[in-house]
Amino acid sequence: MGQTGNSSTPRSTQHEQPASKITEIPAKIILDFLEQEKIVADREKARELIRNEIDPSVLADGKCSFDEFSKLFCKGIFKHALMRIAKNVHNHGNGALKETKNALNLESKMNAYNRSKLITGLEKHSSTHKEVMRTLGALDRINLRASAEYLTERQELQEYLKDPKSHDSK
Repeated sequence: MGQTGNSSTPRSTQHEQPASKITEIPAKIILDFLEQEKIVADREKARELIRNEIDPSVLADGKCSFDEFSKLFCKGIFKHALMRIAKNVHNHGNGALKETKNALNLESKMNAYNRSKLITGLEKHSSTHKEVMRTLGALDRINLRASAEYLTERQELQEYLKDPKSHDSK
């Protein structure tokens, strides 16, 4: 009665054992898996794959280590993961393309609507004639200002190119 607790094992050895890890897999399980998943056509092709990709000793020993297992399946795992990523990127790209087309479609519809409104506004009998004429006048003034600023900048550039030293002192 000197021990406390419900377990029959001594307290000091109760938590000393590490968690169990699978470090080896029977070769039969791998052969069965390769055949069942149709990775190879038959059992002999599965044996040939293991002999070529891993090591013939795996078949002789009947056991496959974790490293050997990884060597056999990592290429396929990475390929599958990359194909999934590529598919997601492609699908996302198609979605973005569709959104862009819809946005451009909406923009072109808005431009067509504004153009037709502008054209009907040019008629003197239209209720929006005065507004359209003011808008066109404002656009014309903006164009004139922009072209005047461009001409001024171009003239200043030509003067600078003629005599750059005289402009440095300013």
